Amino acid sequence: MITFELPKDHPLVACLDDMLIWLLASEVPNRIVGQADKCDLSEEKLNDRIENNSANYCRFARFESDDGYNFDDIQKYSIEQYVEKTGRKDFSMIPVAKTLYPPKEGYLGWHIDQVGGRIYAAYAEGKSFFRYRDPETKEIITSWDKPGEWNFRIFDFDEKNPMWHCVGAEDMRISIGYRFV
Repeated sequence: MITFELPKDHPLVACLDDMLIWLLASEVPNRIVGQADKCDLSEEKLNDRIENNSANYCRFARFESDDGYNFDDIQKYSIEQYVEKTGRKDFSMIPVAKTLYPPKEGYLGWHIDQVGGRIYAAYAEGKSFFRYRDPETKEIITSWDKPGEWNFRIFDFDEKNPMWHCVGAEDMRISIGYRFV
């Protein structure tokens, strides 16, 4: 996984900040799904999930383009220098996940995604993280978000070594994900 920061005056950060203002004023925060009492993001839960195909719990609100925001704007800003670190030279991005984690109890349990590369931008007001199992070493790694900033992560999924991951937030967290094609 590659993490990177963009300067606060980067046009993509300004675009994401505008989206954040729109989102918090919208109806999306009222559409929370999931149960607050099911959160278990431990390594033991991951092992249970893999071995027994146990339930994958979550507590979040998903937002889509038809909610009134044009997410295509976010795709037009230059981040090639970061994506090229993954070995990609020619790529385009398709939005795959736009998620708001509510204050105090937001999470997405252990899961894997479709094969391919992803880039996620996440903004958190307080303590939150992206946790994953390294596909090579099987080590559990917690990547903490920097509060009040956009946090960027790029990673790949493949069939032989899937990257199990989960998200937890003690305060409000927003993430926007794109798949590379």
